[in-house]
Amino acid sequence: MTVLKYAFLFVFAAPAFSQTTIKGHSLGETAREFIAADSNLQSRLASCRSASPKPLTPEQIHSLSKADINFLSSQVFAEAERSTDDSYKWKKQPSRGDLEQMARNGKSITLDKRVPEEAHFCDSLIAASDQPGYSGSLQSPETAPQFTWYFEAGKLSRIEGSMERADFAQIETDLTTKIGAKPSENLVSDPAGFGRNRQAKWLTPELSAVLADTGKTVQLTVMSRAEYDASVKVPSKKSSPLD
Repeated sequence: MTVLKYAFLFVFAAPAFSQTTIKGHSLGETAREFIAADSNLQSRLASCRSASPKPLTPEQIHSLSKADINFLSSQVFAEAERSTDDSYKWKKQPSRGDLEQMARNGKSITLDKRVPEEAHFCDSLIAASDQPGYSGSLQSPETAPQFTWYFEAGKLSRIEGSMERADFAQIETDLTTKIGAKPSENLVSDPAGFGRNRQAKWLTPELSAVLADTGKTVQLTVMSRAEYDASVKVPSKKSSPLD
């Protein structure tokens, strides 16, 4: 009786399908789980936090060099131009005194000398770690192959990868094993002058995947079945004014 009881529980506790793992990650995992599973991202997160610019006090602004003041002023001016807050709208870049007064008024003034790519990566990584409902993207720290991971409401919903000089057939076989199903479509075209192009598609209760050989790179897109269904949903037909 005990054996049958546990067998019964096991059957009903098992998921309807196994999760497909791509580079150690699977659709549906949270952003925090994603970061926790990657030692490189954990290391980058720590360095991003330490390098993240901190709000300056009026005294710190007063002691900045002229070059730093010019740099800071241009940043603040650009941010004010993009902001919908009308509290600080400048006809020209704010002076040192203007910046000091903004800090006294409680405005967060930061001097960010990070290159834009690094700032974007770090800001996204910190947001993914700190915000349970994070929606946005993260890129793998390594340069090649380059993967981008998209999150919606805090969960991984889409994966995009670009692989140069990759073996399409090998990746297709590996992906078939990971997904546990053969491609639902397998197309080969040979446009004149462009060489042979190949594409394989999978559609399962778990996900949609497209593997495409462009001739120069092999592109992979994997998304949750929910996101796929939403993307192909036919909009309702608008009724005629005469109906």
